[in-house]
Amino acid sequence: MLLSMQHEGQSMTNSTPNLIAWLAEYRKYLILVADGANDEAALLKQEIEEGLNWVELSWADLEFANDSDQ
Repeated sequence: MLLSMQHEGQSMTNSTPNLIAWLAEYRKYLILVADGANDEAALLKQEIEEGLNWVELSWADLEFANDSDQ
């Protein structure tokens, strides 16, 4: 369920639940890459990117959210 808010005439969507779900998949992707499972990682990345389009998030959003230096 997405919650919408109005802020100075702009509609904003609360995408935190979607971000958390896709971040878990992104971390699985990173593990596959680290383990050298490149074919599986490529398939998972494609699935993630397709899913991100549906929830208006990007690969860059996942990288940013996963960055522990934040």
